Amino acid sequence: MFSMASSSWLLLLLAAVFATVAADDGPACLDNAAMQNLKASLVFPTESYVVKLKGLESWNKTNPCRWNGTFCDAAGRVWKVNIEGFLLGGNLTAAGLGSLPNLRELYAKLNLFTSLPSDLFANLTKLEVVSLDEITLLSPWNIPESLTAARNLRSFSATNSNLQGTFPGFLTGKNFPFLSFLDL
Repeated sequence: MFSMASSSWLLLLLAAVFATVAADDGPACLDNAAMQNLKASLVFPTESYVVKLKGLESWNKTNPCRWNGTFCDAAGRVWKVNIEGFLLGGNLTAAGLGSLPNLRELYAKLNLFTSLPSDLFANLTKLEVVSLDEITLLSPWNIPESLTAARNLRSFSATNSNLQGTFPGFLTGKNFPFLSFLDL
């Protein structure tokens, strides 16, 4: 039979477990909406070997921190998206990818996206690395001025991705003091 003291300890333990689960759900819910928006904007390959090879079946899980290519910090916030070579179609959107406040690294090369919105980077103030190479189906695009929100940018690469126009004047050391790699 349980004593009053052991019952109290059990209740405290259960309360701690539920508080921990609730605390972990808090921040993840914010990124969950953004990641679900991102997922909805993408077209996934149908070839089973690609799905299996890239672990895309994991994108059917409800928690984006469990998706292959998504990396979350201890608080459950997405800090890195590496969908390199996933052969995804559709579009990267500001409502999805652009709504991840803790995103520091984006690796999206070798995909089949058709456009990038000009406001994609507007809210990505912590962004440090962007790789958009070999996205050959992109409509002609210019590096958007919204990239200036990413003051900590260290690396930007967009080779063979239908980039057009002149070198943007805002892409300078004044706006990007940490930029050490630029490949266009």
